[in-house]
Amino acid sequence: MEIRTQNLLFPLVVDAAGWPPVGSESIPAEVHTNGNFSIVKPPLFVKDLSVCDRISVEFDDRGAVRSWKHVQRSGNSTVWVLQGAASNLDELASHFLELRCNIERFSEIGLFSVDVPPHVSEPALDRMIDKCKADGGYVAVPAFRFVGPTSNA
Repeated sequence: MEIRTQNLLFPLVVDAAGWPPVGSESIPAEVHTNGNFSIVKPPLFVKDLSVCDRISVEFDDRGAVRSWKHVQRSGNSTVWVLQGAASNLDELASHFLELRCNIERFSEIGLFSVDVPPHVSEPALDRMIDKCKADGGYVAVPAFRFVGPTSNA
């Protein structure tokens, strides 16, 4: 059975400081037969959304997402890392790759989003976030969900 995916276009509101630096974000999602979607990659700018979240979507007349809501939240968390004063974006990303997390990059602005799967413990994630901050990166956690193990995975 073939899995069908669709890019969901989420319009964004750019604030007075110019953030986010784009007016919309396209996020790939698996299409379910009932019309719901499961997120495939970690978002760079859409808050409270993680990989494997199942959402229902209302589209506007141009096919962009007008509104959305969770049908089921996954156990995955999302972390955003901005390079800031860090010397190397790849070095910051390597901290999360050590934990077998998936990364989505927007290298042009020194940003990446991390998909933190349920196998990663909260203490292990905290250590990686602390390493990023110590290296000069800025970190935000727009979708924090820990329902999984508490070991040092």
